[in-house]
Amino acid sequence: MKHIILCGSRGVGKSTLIRRLLRETELPVYGFVTVKGRPDETGEHATHIYPASLPAERRVPSVKNLVGKCGSGHLTAVYPEVFNREGCRCLDDYPERGILVMDELGFMENEAYGFQRAVYEHLKAEVPVIAAVKDKETAFLTAVRSWPNCQVYEITEENRDGMFRLLAPLVRRL
Repeated sequence: MKHIILCGSRGVGKSTLIRRLLRETELPVYGFVTVKGRPDETGEHATHIYPASLPAERRVPSVKNLVGKCGSGHLTAVYPEVFNREGCRCLDDYPERGILVMDELGFMENEAYGFQRAVYEHLKAEVPVIAAVKDKETAFLTAVRSWPNCQVYEITEENRDGMFRLLAPLVRRL
């Protein structure tokens, strides 16, 4: 099976689609999710990385898993060392058989070269991958979207329900 890459702009439902698809299988899930927090009093919000297997109610934001901050639509801080440490740990902490989730790959990883190498290594592997990838043009994101063993699905608000109907049978067969 080819890896599933969901590509689309912010807010179209890539992460929601991944969660829906994962409910279609009983395989263990590993990998990572990034979660954008609520804006603080200055309007800045923080983004943290968590193991994909960790239930939402147990995710605790801290400096240890802080990957970046945005304010007024612009990046104000990026922490590539956190991607290299925590992101790689999430990617490498997996069962013998399962589904690797990468939710989501974006531009904050531009200088997280260790993390990028780990992503590439997992895309070479046989373990199925479901990834959300921003529709931005960076060398890293372009490489992921053009990886030979990947099938890219463009997600829009209009087609996301149809994409679920298309992809759910693939995930059920894993």
